[in-house]
Amino acid sequence: MISKNKSVISVNLFFNPSLSVIISMVFAVVIGVGVLGGGAQVQAADYYMATDGSDTTGDGSSGNEWQTLQYSMAHMLGGDTLIIRDGIYTGTENVVDTNHFPPQGTNTNWTIIKAEHDGKVFFGDPDSISTDRTFYVENKGDSYIQFEGLVWFGGCVVGAVNYLKFLRCGSGNNIVNNVGMLFRNSVSHHILYEDCYAWGGGRYRLLSYKSDYIIVRRFVGRIDATNTEHDGRLEPLGGVAFYDSSNCEGQNIIIIDSDTGDYWNVASLVGAFTLPNGGGTGNFFRGCINLHGDMSLHGQSVGFSDTNRMDCIGWDAPSGALLGYGTTYDHLTIGNISTWLSYGAVDGHTGNACTVQNSLFVNISAEYGALKNVALSDYNYFYGNYLDYFNTNQGVHDVININPMTNSLKYLPRIEANSDLSSKASDGGDIGATVMKRIGINGTLWGEPGYNETTNESLWPFPNEDIIKTNMKTYLHPQISGERGFCANGTGLYGGNITLTSYIWEYLGNPCPDEICNYTTPNSNTLQDFEDEILWLPGGSQDTGGYGRGWGFTWPGAGDMIEIDNIGANGTNHSLKLTFASENNNQIYFRSNDKTTDHMPEADGANRMSFYVRFPADFPIQPLPFRYDTWQLGTYIHDPNNWLDIHGATDWDDHGIHHYYARLTTEQVGDGWVKYIINTQPDQCNYGGSTVPPNITHFFDEFGRFYFHFGEAAGGPNPTKPYTIWIDEIKFYHDDGFVGGQVHTGGLDDDGFDGEWFSDDSDTTSPSRSNPQPTETIASGTTQTTISLTTNETATCKYSATAGASYTNMTQFTNTTGTNHTTEVTGLKNGLTYNYYVKCKDASENTNTDDYAITFSVASTQGTNNSTSSKGGGKCFIATAAYGTPLAEEVKVLSRFRDNHLLTNYCGKIFVKLYCKYSPKIAECISQKPWLKRVIRLVLRPLVNLISPVSARTRMIGK
Repeated sequence: MISKNKSVISVNLFFNPSLSVIISMVFAVVIGVGVLGGGAQVQAADYYMATDGSDTTGDGSSGNEWQTLQYSMAHMLGGDTLIIRDGIYTGTENVVDTNHFPPQGTNTNWTIIKAEHDGKVFFGDPDSISTDRTFYVENKGDSYIQFEGLVWFGGCVVGAVNYLKFLRCGSGNNIVNNVGMLFRNSVSHHILYEDCYAWGGGRYRLLSYKSDYIIVRRFVGRIDATNTEHDGRLEPLGGVAFYDSSNCEGQNIIIIDSDTGDYWNVASLVGAFTLPNGGGTGNFFRGCINLHGDMSLHGQSVGFSDTNRMDCIGWDAPSGALLGYGTTYDHLTIGNISTWLSYGAVDGHTGNACTVQNSLFVNISAEYGALKNVALSDYNYFYGNYLDYFNTNQGVHDVININPMTNSLKYLPRIEANSDLSSKASDGGDIGATVMKRIGINGTLWGEPGYNETTNESLWPFPNEDIIKTNMKTYLHPQISGERGFCANGTGLYGGNITLTSYIWEYLGNPCPDEICNYTTPNSNTLQDFEDEILWLPGGSQDTGGYGRGWGFTWPGAGDMIEIDNIGANGTNHSLKLTFASENNNQIYFRSNDKTTDHMPEADGANRMSFYVRFPADFPIQPLPFRYDTWQLGTYIHDPNNWLDIHGATDWDDHGIHHYYARLTTEQVGDGWVKYIINTQPDQCNYGGSTVPPNITHFFDEFGRFYFHFGEAAGGPNPTKPYTIWIDEIKFYHDDGFVGGQVHTGGLDDDGFDGEWFSDDSDTTSPSRSNPQPTETIASGTTQTTISLTTNETATCKYSATAGASYTNMTQFTNTTGTNHTTEVTGLKNGLTYNYYVKCKDASENTNTDDYAITFSVASTQGTNNSTSSKGGGKCFIATAAYGTPLAEEVKVLSRFRDNHLLTNYCGKIFVKLYCKYSPKIAECISQKPWLKRVIRLVLRPLVNLISPVSARTRMIGK
């Protein structure tokens, strides 16, 4: 009895909770050893930063944000995320430099610095011409840091820093005298630039110097005014350059509108996609475009080898030479270029070392022709060139004098099906470039699965293009406009705003196809919700006689502007933005067409009308009822029997039936928007001998115009100018509850808005989403899977790996024509969790504004880690990996201790939970490295010896 009590006392002393904590800490040290092969970390945290935050009282939480970048980064741990609110951040405390850099993450838990909204967080002053850098870091080694959606002025430069990702980031400047680079890495490896963009001055848009394993994916660059003179010499100028580097990838790069050669003072032009100086091997450019610029497509120094250019386009470039030593050019589309007198469009230079095949050459005016010093030409097509070959033999399958513009080349990114050039290449594909799909799986670094594969995701519309255009338009120069080329205002041939996509696809003069420019379909429930962005600009195509269709000011003056703004009523995307600035202008009109008989066919037979107006916060809206003598939105009501009599009274002061509605109601709908509903049947149907029937058609004047009057012109107060008002969603209603709408077919002065009748209780609800698949962990080794969801109505769904992406910039599901939506995702890796965010749009154009997440994981590779506890404690992953078998006595000792003691108290349970979360990846690394197994066994030996007698005593007590 006494001996038994002594045993109990010794066991109780040994197995108290504090001892469990100590043992847990020892286990934690063991897990820490895993850093040798890729460590683990406690759950990462999200922090916030804002221009109105505080470094003194803020704690980094949402609603109590920090204020400056350097303070925020200093208070983060590796693997944390910093979310930066929109705004401009200036001053030295917002500079990223060697002494102020985010904390290092790991290969499984990256540190993230991201904009809350892409393209709306700026470091440095957008209006400044300062050369001060806002990002300059050196000697940080392997960092595992990801930057998202940020814009740096003055450049983003790293040296000897590895494992970085720049996603959807921008860099620009307004500096002419600048030899710097907008994005640059040197002596670095494994850096990804994805969906990034750069503009302004400087030598290169992006430069990799003496670096390896760099990927530039879907990058847009524009070269503006540049002077590279410094220290008495000039430097060269280029787009994206892999300088003295190897194993670098340029994927879907676009260098565009660099047509400012008259403002360049440089030593030489080295090319849009170039390998200047030094040497290297294994560099690829795939699916790249150089369009409308005073820059050649490609230059390459003699030291480079194993270089490939595939599916690249060079068009409308006066200095369009491609210089290659040991280069393979495959599937090129080259046209409308001239070159330096000593080169051909493609020039093998000395040694005739390059190969050109499956390519198209059109209108090359170079003295030395399309191909010079080329070792092998085959399956190439030539048309309209000054000379096709110089010191080059015609290939067996080369074809001359077939005009590709006849039926083959309507759009630069593709060759038309069943045309002269389709299926004629040596590989069975099309002659010329095909730039239709995204190259490289999103987020992949060099060497990772899918990093250089052509995916099934469409490249068009080009991702992030709205943000790229918005920020590039801000470029400031006294002679060069930032609003040129694809950044210009105006309407594309397809009927919507000019975008990067429409600009490239319409460059040969054909409207962008519906399946490519698919973001312009107008809402069929409205006469004009401005999604199609058809408008007049003052001084533009407006017919001064009042006969043109569209929008116009009645008395336009200086400063008055009609624009499309990126806001809309009821969550729509666009509205008409009206800025009244001139003294006499207070009204605007729209008209249907150029006829004087049918006026507004959509309104014919309608007995009411509605529209939304958004007012400034301090605009003097008068109380209802809505009468001429207070304040109103008004129009002329005319005599249908006499279209020229718009008053119905002999004296203007009598007002007649001018500006007079009997029934007008309003609804305050929030965010400054007011909905106006106009009913017919005026209470003074007979006035001055005129009779006004109950028909909305007759609210239009003899030119088919409907007027919106504001301020003093509407009989109310005269607000201080300038002021801005927005209009959206104009609808006409019929007695039977139907609303007239329009399906716009494009063009000016055509047959008008083609109207149809739609139900008054039209669908205004976006699709609901449910049944996401998969939702749990899928088998180890899975590299691709099908994601799916269900909607409550027929819809078109899109997805993105990035939260908050706009529906336009997301990728469409492969099968998405009904209520079941599926698509394949690829490039999956063991041990990772994937989030895909989904938005859907129904047939009435109602689009989800919130993300719907499909979340799943891929199981880690367990190897021999198959020892499962009978008590559900999980697996001894690290121990099993170290000893090579779950049957090892040491593994059994550790497993029993975990089940019998750690899982019996709170601290132990917390430890086991963290251990099970992070140890599998460590175990996987240990199992692959014999030397690491030995190290872990040495570390575990004292722990096993410590708990072995404890386990034995526990078994004794249990007997």
